[in-house]
Amino acid sequence: MQQVHEQIRDGQWHVVRAGQSQAVQAAVRVLQEDPEVWGDRAGAALFVHGLVVDRAASGQGIGVQLLRWVEERARRGGVRWVRLDCVASNGRLRDYYVQQGFDVVGDKSFTNGWSPVVLLEKALSPVRR
Repeated sequence: MQQVHEQIRDGQWHVVRAGQSQAVQAAVRVLQEDPEVWGDRAGAALFVHGLVVDRAASGQGIGVQLLRWVEERARRGGVRWVRLDCVASNGRLRDYYVQQGFDVVGDKSFTNGWSPVVLLEKALSPVRR
């Protein structure tokens, strides 16, 4: 839990709130780098290292909206790629990201007990001025 508090304090987590109670409907964690998963892969990127949507809000397109928000943030920052990973055994989630324009570019196994993941990335067009 301490680690999550530090991530929030560092501005890594962004939330979507709704309703009078302002309950959290979704959250996304965005990183400038993700060396544990991606190593030193070339190209400036933003990394989605967590995207969660409350089941009560699923099917409303909030996940898509959050991904588009990350893409726009990357473009405005002059970043060429948005990268993310998902557990290799979750084909449904991988397919969701592919439907959102991400390409499967590899996979990665770990020796620290983490599950193997599929690596996905999306090339962004630059902001037109």
